[in-house]
Amino acid sequence: MREVLKKRENIRAIIVLGIFFFVFLGTEYLFDNNMAQLTDSSGVVWAQSYILFASALGFIAYSAIFKFISIRKISSSTLNIIGILCTVPAIVSFIIINIHSTYGQTLFFGIVLFFIMGIAGAHIHYYVAFSVTDRAFLARIVGISYAFGILLQFINNNLVKKDVTEMIVLVVFMLIGITLIITGKKQDALELEKDRGDDSQGNDEDSLVKYKRNRAVLLIAAVALMTLIFAALDNTVTMVHAGGGTDIGQWPRLLLAISGLLAGFIYDISERKYMNIIMYCVTVLSTICIVVIWFGGPFLAGLIVFYLSAGFFSVFFMTGFMELSYDMGNPRLWAGLGRAINNLCAIVITYISGFYNNENLYMAIIFALVLFVAISVIIFISENNMRNMRLAADECVATAINDIDSNDNSVQKDLFPVFANEYKLTDREQEVMLALMSSDDNVQDIAKQLGISRAALYRHISNMNEKTSTKARIGLLQFYYAWKPQK
Repeated sequence: MREVLKKRENIRAIIVLGIFFFVFLGTEYLFDNNMAQLTDSSGVVWAQSYILFASALGFIAYSAIFKFISIRKISSSTLNIIGILCTVPAIVSFIIINIHSTYGQTLFFGIVLFFIMGIAGAHIHYYVAFSVTDRAFLARIVGISYAFGILLQFINNNLVKKDVTEMIVLVVFMLIGITLIITGKKQDALELEKDRGDDSQGNDEDSLVKYKRNRAVLLIAAVALMTLIFAALDNTVTMVHAGGGTDIGQWPRLLLAISGLLAGFIYDISERKYMNIIMYCVTVLSTICIVVIWFGGPFLAGLIVFYLSAGFFSVFFMTGFMELSYDMGNPRLWAGLGRAINNLCAIVITYISGFYNNENLYMAIIFALVLFVAISVIIFISENNMRNMRLAADECVATAINDIDSNDNSVQKDLFPVFANEYKLTDREQEVMLALMSSDDNVQDIAKQLGISRAALYRHISNMNEKTSTKARIGLLQFYYAWKPQK
């Protein structure tokens, strides 16, 4: 925890992402409460599916909007003004939802509000992905942000008893989040993307590109299928809440915060090497929970399992797609795509919710088992693809190093003290740099040779990338061997 909070940009990213979670979930909770006064519990679920669809469209539209902005060459200051102006229709939508005079009017402005929030959320996910100082901490940053947002919602639900006051609180935090992004040290998204390059960027090896594409397809499929399972539980919880059976804004939300926080730290073990397997185990537990509830098991037990599992799932798909965005050509689309897919698949489960009743109990069980088997196959294929991708990446590094002419190599090593002095490399960074120059081993083996962790090695490489304005290990080495002293 202490290492994560050492850098100011990490803290800013945690606060901004946490505020987004709070505002998004708090607004969804406020919307459900107001719609519950206009329709029955089933109508609330359908209305919720419409606003989630609108938010998914906002997440997807974000990259197209910025592509248009880049073509028009709109400045950052003008872009900030546009962002501030977009808060006006958002605030108006908040007010209309709180008035909730008619079902149609409330639903329309809910769709408008969540479309805007989808665009803002996509930008925030992209901002966080490319502003963290060490990607080894990415899951922890997401997990802490998620827990922070849920905790804010819990406090808000317990201290604020009037819808008007709750609306004001959400609007205030929305404005705070916008201010933090605008006043950030690196507020230009293009600068963020330039500063945080991909570890394998610049390698056009066909095998590595193929594995990265496979990874993207498999992650989309896994998140989509997992969402169908978690959304089934979520719809059950929403209907009970709308019917007045249980207030999901109370103590169960703390379980969601705790699970999200734990997920962030557990996923980051060995640089998220076991994240897929851990999420698979959580999915197994959730599938069992669904079957138990359908057979008349206690709702409270299902609620506890849902919140414990949902935290792990949320951190899983947000971290997975943020990490994936480093390898993709359109990172603005991919950084927040996990949330869009989650919202879209949550709508799908609403349409097929006819399976989830006592009359079609056996069909529902078969459906759940088919989903589980499909997820199992995808996780297996994904793990095999990740293993091959790591091997391909190591081969690319070895090839790049071997391509350097040995004569130039020996001459350039004589200039290393001058290079280290010019770019102010620390003693440890110099040791790491020399190890990278003299070895074509993979990162894990080099870390063992230096007696440091793989995460620590990546931190040193990242620091040297920042000092030399390069991207990743290969870019650093290629820059060094092409470098010439000014004098």
